[in-house]
Amino acid sequence: MFAVRGTLSCFNQLLLSILSCCQSQEYPVASVCDVCGKGPGFGHNVSHSHRRTNRRWNPNIQSVRTPAGGGNTKKLKVCTSCIKAGKVVRA
Repeated sequence: MFAVRGTLSCFNQLLLSILSCCQSQEYPVASVCDVCGKGPGFGHNVSHSHRRTNRRWNPNIQSVRTPAGGGNTKKLKVCTSCIKAGKVVRA
């Protein structure tokens, strides 16, 4: 099956529709603080022979219940530095 020059094949149209659908949605990222936005840090493990392999340092994220108004509570993922600084009120 040959595509006519200047038009998209069915496969390319399908790919474009999938990509445009996925770009409009926001997917949650693991280990990110809901208050300050602190996320993982990246670097290298360095061995004695100085070989480097990739690694990541995750922030210490805790789930905390906070008052959400009307007597309801909401669960937030918050790093411990925000909890210690008093940026979050616990329910």
